[in-house]
Amino acid sequence: MENIKILIILTLVSIIFLIRTHKKGKKSESLSFLSTMIATLFGVLVAITLSTIEDKKKERNDTIKLLNSGLEVLKVTYAFTNQFGKQDIDIEQDSSEDEDDQKYRRLHNPLPYPDLLVTIIENETVSKNISQETLLQISAELINAQNRGNYDDIIEYKETLKSLFFWIKVEIAHLQGKISVEEIKSQDKLKIQDKLKIDFIEIGIGANVE
Repeated sequence: MENIKILIILTLVSIIFLIRTHKKGKKSESLSFLSTMIATLFGVLVAITLSTIEDKKKERNDTIKLLNSGLEVLKVTYAFTNQFGKQDIDIEQDSSEDEDDQKYRRLHNPLPYPDLLVTIIENETVSKNISQETLLQISAELINAQNRGNYDDIIEYKETLKSLFFWIKVEIAHLQGKISVEEIKSQDKLKIQDKLKIDFIEIGIGANVE
């Protein structure tokens, strides 16, 4: 912003000077000053352009780092969900446990929700650099996670976490230039997964995304 202000000031000064020298008939002085100002303005424009490119590159790298943190959040969330689900099944199959015991355990051990992932997605840097197509998919899955985050829907909830993992992986690949927006728009998950070699073993499972 400061560079742009300087550029505007220099432009106005050069215009005023040219008008004044033109009226006095000092053409050689006008041409000399004009060439100097053009060189200066060009230098400023180059500096602004390079600065903008570097800023965008830094923001993109910061976004990738934050999204990678989001993947770690999902891994932990999935692991705890899996653990709580197995414990719930064990309690259900245990003849010494009654229904009230199971309800009590479910009430005091709710399935974890990836709140930190929401914070990451809402981060200004991430929301500004993430593709609209992926953002829509992630937002939809976060809503699904809120609706399915209970023991009765635990299978669907785990699939939702898996889908979130998938779309964040896709966005990281997009920021790295490995996949285009058009391919993301196709929403052909199996084709995208095959191209990017997305491995769900990272999140604790090995099957394809639904």
